[in-house]
Amino acid sequence: MKRRLLFSVLVLFALAAISGCASDSSEPTTSGATSVPPVLSGTTSQPTDLAWIYDTPYDPINLTITLDESHQAEAVIPVEGGILTATGLDGTTYTLEIPPDALPVETHISLTPVENLAGLPFSDEKAYAVQLAPEGLAFLNFVTLTIIPAQDIQLGEQIMFGFQADGQALSLTMPGMDPGSIQIQLLHFSGAGVSKGLLADTEAVRRRLGGEVEARLESAIAAALQQARQDGQSVESLAATLQGYLNEYMEKVVKPRVAAAGESCAAGRLAIETLLRAERTLALLGLSSEDSSLRSQLADVIGTMSEVCMKEEYELCRDDHIVHRIVTAWLTLLRQMQLIGADSSGLEQQGREYVEKCLRFELELDSTALTQFGPALFESRVTSKVSLQATVNGFEVTIEGEAPAYNESFTVTLPGCTTEPTRGGGTFSVLRLNFDIDTTSVEDKLGFVRDLRLLYEPGTTSETFTMTCAGFSPPAPAVLWSELFVVAHEDDMSSEGFLAQGWEILAEELFATKEWNETKNVEGGTVTENGSFNLYHRPQ
Repeated sequence: MKRRLLFSVLVLFALAAISGCASDSSEPTTSGATSVPPVLSGTTSQPTDLAWIYDTPYDPINLTITLDESHQAEAVIPVEGGILTATGLDGTTYTLEIPPDALPVETHISLTPVENLAGLPFSDEKAYAVQLAPEGLAFLNFVTLTIIPAQDIQLGEQIMFGFQADGQALSLTMPGMDPGSIQIQLLHFSGAGVSKGLLADTEAVRRRLGGEVEARLESAIAAALQQARQDGQSVESLAATLQGYLNEYMEKVVKPRVAAAGESCAAGRLAIETLLRAERTLALLGLSSEDSSLRSQLADVIGTMSEVCMKEEYELCRDDHIVHRIVTAWLTLLRQMQLIGADSSGLEQQGREYVEKCLRFELELDSTALTQFGPALFESRVTSKVSLQATVNGFEVTIEGEAPAYNESFTVTLPGCTTEPTRGGGTFSVLRLNFDIDTTSVEDKLGFVRDLRLLYEPGTTSETFTMTCAGFSPPAPAVLWSELFVVAHEDDMSSEGFLAQGWEILAEELFATKEWNETKNVEGGTVTENGSFNLYHRPQ
């Protein structure tokens, strides 16, 4: 009986589907730029004093950090969101709250307290910081990091900052406006913290804070918000200034990125992340509403991006045998569209077609089993070639297939008898094929296939033989290949079927191989079975 399973892939194209492009310092061409509406209806773009954000050479401030990995906290956070808390050696607590509309896919997240930090240009006091991972992860809505430092910091001396990777590109971060708690609003990872100091001391280095264009703007806005928070002012009191900042940003950054969204998946992801950050920042500052025209821009761009990204993922699968990303890429894009409120019907159909064309394989089985009871010997060889295809039921993907099992040879040796064996085949069934993905590699952030989990049923073969012993030739039952296979692989058996793991992954047309040689002692004799699986990737 066939069984079905959700085809599950963790990690990190989802990350790549909404992140990984913000650090790209190159700007797309502006030819054919589409119109981007003003930040606020009824307002016009106004010049600001932030021209340096777009003109200053890239010259970030880098910190030196040492992580306290012994106090790391980690968890797999579902798309419904969750809370994760880490406590440093000094007793400082870091609590990350992820709302239900922030993650496109289930994601492994970790918080690692920073044990030592050096290089802050605006404070000689102790800083309290945490490294958030995976690096570069972007969210569809703000997540909140709450810090309760071991030593109290007065409101007027709180400076909230962030950094990338292992301390690179120091910036100021968006604060929560509640003066009674230290909260940082994040749209992307990596590090964040708070130090004791005066915001006036950041003036000397303000043009270097943030590094890249987007981060410079956010750092400038964050500085204004942090000052307003300390002064007891509301966000509304900064509306005119912040409106000018954001209108200028829309004109100089968002427009060209939106225009280039269809050039590649990377350009599309950059445009989506840029629009999301603009839209969410406006909402955080009270300068936007749910019917913001930015939302329609998001819907249009994500539709364009989805087509390009799915095509690129399929081509990577077809040409480079990268098979583990396409399902997650598809589901991630669908969730993005749902959260944005875009029509996803076209992507649903397109994704199914690409997944079914990409995830096609051929499994070759070659197995020889024999049993010996004293001088009596039964030996049977079986081969099979099973075409495996992905089938999509709703959003569940199953890779399965079945094919005849051919009995290539069958020999029976009985002392003092003449035997006439007859070969007999059966059906070999693959119930499901899953990929075991490694997402821990620093070098390969998108992960790779570490192993396979192949659930199968060998079926029942039908070999027979007759024998002639001293003139008497009654039919006799045979010891079948399938019976010997089951005995040899009893350790691989579960209630669902037989599980094959421990593959050699080649990630080429011959995608993976597995060989074995099993011997079991049975009453009165032994059972030996040796064989191999060869799994070929056969995309359409």
